[in-house]
Amino acid sequence: MSLTPRQKQILGLLTREFILTAEPVSSSTLEGKLGNLCSSATIRSEMAELEKRGFLQRPHIASGRVPSHQGYRYYVDHLMNKEELSLEEQYTIKLELNKRIYQIDQLLDKTLDLISHHTKELSILVPPNFKNIVIKDIHLISINPYSILIVIVTTTGLVINKIIENPTSVSEIEIEVVLNFLKERLEGITADKINNSLLEGQEKIAGKHLLKPLVDEIKKSLFSEMEKKVLWVGTQNLMSKPEFRNVDKIKTLLDMLDNYQFAELIDNKEPANEVRVTIGQEHKLKEFYDCSIITAYYRVEGEVVGNLGILGPTRMHYGKMVPLISFIAKSFSKMLNRLNC
Repeated sequence: MSLTPRQKQILGLLTREFILTAEPVSSSTLEGKLGNLCSSATIRSEMAELEKRGFLQRPHIASGRVPSHQGYRYYVDHLMNKEELSLEEQYTIKLELNKRIYQIDQLLDKTLDLISHHTKELSILVPPNFKNIVIKDIHLISINPYSILIVIVTTTGLVINKIIENPTSVSEIEIEVVLNFLKERLEGITADKINNSLLEGQEKIAGKHLLKPLVDEIKKSLFSEMEKKVLWVGTQNLMSKPEFRNVDKIKTLLDMLDNYQFAELIDNKEPANEVRVTIGQEHKLKEFYDCSIITAYYRVEGEVVGNLGILGPTRMHYGKMVPLISFIAKSFSKMLNRLNC
């Protein structure tokens, strides 16, 4: 859908002005921005044509124009100037993420806060999909004759600690035998292959009565982490936007964030582009028609395991947000891989 150079200039200027002010943009405002290169009448004519073609819309009869969802899409795809992060911003983000962190849960929380702080939008993060992540290490520790602590470490740095209570006492020798069996069969495999790895040999080992409750707990712990969910931080950022000052509207939106459909909405297959921008009615759920979502995938050992980004109004500073989310996703990937070392 081609536009003339002048139409592109007007659409770009109008979109940038509306992003900054949240007020409909008039032809006289654009005339000043264009330095009198076009008359107000010419600008009005071009704005009317852009409105007719679906790139602009008029909120009120006597008001100026604002970008439509189609207008935002054209702006992001063809007119947006990316504002690269300054060296100071890059340093600050790296410094925050490189602070001493030992477990993935801490890294997830820190990253969400970091995104929310730097973007002033609602930050969202789909935790790593552990289905295809390898079990790195297993430990069994005797607390007392009737209690065993299981420690599971995955290649993403996830550390799971669970205590199993036994009806009968368990010796240190039995624990050691079972631990060696689990290490031999489970370390280095993905969570979805646990059953196949344990099919043979378990009937012959001492302490076999421990295996079922231990394996059940391992599977329960790992697969509970695979459930579709989205972590989010920054409700106040969302509520501060004029688009979301309606209490019922913001409540409906926040309720949807905990719905598995929202996780499906943003956790799609890896896109062709590094950063994915979804605008307004491009969303499959009508509750998000007034929103834009910017996400970037992150990786562990080269494999995509989740994504992170922001949710905000369609009136979003895309030129700043896209490179920012891209940089944070890359930095987050590096930290995840460091935890995996």
